[in-house]
This record gives sequence, structure tokens and C-alpha cells, in this order.
Amino acid sequence: CRTYFWDKTGFPSEYFRIIELEPFSDKQAKDFFNKSFSSNERKTSKALKLANDFKYPTSDKEYIFHPYVLDIIRSIIESESDQLNIQLTDLHSNYLKPNLKGDYILFRVCEREKIRVGQIDVDKQIKFFIAFSVDKRGITKSADLKALLEISVGEKIDNTTVEAFKSHPFLKIIDNSLVFRYDFLIDIFKGIYMSKYFCYQEENIKITKSFLDILNESCWYGSALNIEIVNRVTRWSDDDLLLVSDIINQIKHDKSLTEENLRKSIANVFNLCLSINGKFKD
Repeated sequence: CRTYFWDKTGFPSEYFRIIELEPFSDKQAKDFFNKSFSSNERKTSKALKLANDFKYPTSDKEYIFHPYVLDIIRSIIESESDQLNIQLTDLHSNYLKPNLKGDYILFRVCEREKIRVGQIDVDKQIKFFIAFSVDKRGITKSADLKALLEISVGEKIDNTTVEAFKSHPFLKIIDNSLVFRYDFLIDIFKGIYMSKYFCYQEENIKITKSFLDILNESCWYGSALNIEIVNRVTRWSDDDLLLVSDIINQIKHDKSLTEENLRKSIANVFNLCLSINGKFKD
């Protein structure tokens, strides 16, 4: 149930009982799949194998699973009678990659929003989430959502769509601010944004302040964002190396950078290149 819509009704709170789902433990995830698939061990095993790529550690060194991920995995398993094939041809996106299991789940969530509540196209949702992560660092006032949506997708958005967006599975409202429901989503959408600077798709790509800020803050060797970006690079050719050379040249001539940040930016470009090179060398 979308609790945000209940909040907007204006009815007294005692009229409704709201239950917020907490993250699932390993045992709860297994129980969920067992019940979903009527104790079909083969399907449960497939679902758990996929879910393991989306488990996250807690402060108690335990791992948890977010309910929306388990529900999407359940629907994936149920929709395919005999085999689970993540690289499905129905994923058409300029941002998401069909070879990445996480992207397929992102696609399915956004596609479901489009079908269920008439949300904007999947790529437009992704485009918004990229802007939300990169330009707003994953937080904005809920009252500013309409303006941010329209700026990010480059078109007018009606109020009904804006209100529906406030209950998107990727988002939640805390004290009149809109934030990601799960912190890891910020790295995913930043990774989508940053990866375009390391994949030759267009000439004369220009670096931005946002690119430099993320590069300085989060792209050291072995960082979560470093890994996310590397996973998104699907080739490593001479054209890509020339693109990186041009980016380094732009960084060198950026007068806004201090000497320290200039060195850090170039170092982190090399860190990313080293990681990418290792991926394709193997």
C-alpha cells in the first residue's frame, strides 16, 4: 500500500492502520520464497541466488534483504517457467544495461510504476534519479519535486504524476524532504552518470562540476562507486582511451580546481582506468 496517499487524504490517523515493512533477514527471505513458490526448492534456490547479489550488511555484521527486491525477484521467477534469464531482450533503455542483474530489477520496478500508476517512461524516471543523485545528493524538499522532475526530463509534468512519484518504491518522505529509500541507490545512479565519461558514445563530452565533485569524493581505487562504474563499462578500446585522455586534458585546464583537487581528480581517473583495464585484461 502507498502510505503517502493515505497521508494526503486528510482523514484522522485512527481510520487507517499503516504497516511499514522492515528489511528481511536471511531466514525471512528464504521463508518468503518458500511460501511464494509453494516450497519448490528449485525456484527458491534460483531466487536466493539472485537475491544474494542484493543483500546489504548491517551494523551487526548480518545481511538483510530489502522487500521490494525480493518481490521483484519473485515476479521474475514466476514469469519464467523453466529458466531464469536476466539478459532479457525486453529491457530497452539508454541508461540501464541488460547484462547487469541490478539494472534489470531497476527496470522492472520503474516499468511497474508506469503500468500501475501511469508514471512517466522508464528512461525518464532513470533520468530523474540520476539528477536527484548527482545534483541534489539524494535529498530535496518534497515541495520542490515538480520543478526538479521538469528540469531533469525537460518537459512539463502534471500534478497527478508528481504526487504519484512521491510514493515511488525508490523514495520516501522524511520531515517534508524526499530521500532515497535505500542508500545504495545513490551509488547506482551516480555510477550510471559517471560511466558515460569512460564509454565513447559521443564526441566532445564536457566535464561538469558535478563530475569533478563525485570524482574527488567517491572514486578512489576499490571504492563502491569505482566498482559500480567499472561494472558499467562494456568495452575498452582506443576510442575510450582517447576519450579519457581528453577528460584529463579538460581537468588540467579547469581553473576552478585547487592544486590538491586537480591532483586528486587526475589520480582518480587513473584509478578508474586501472580498474577498467584489469576487468578487460582478465
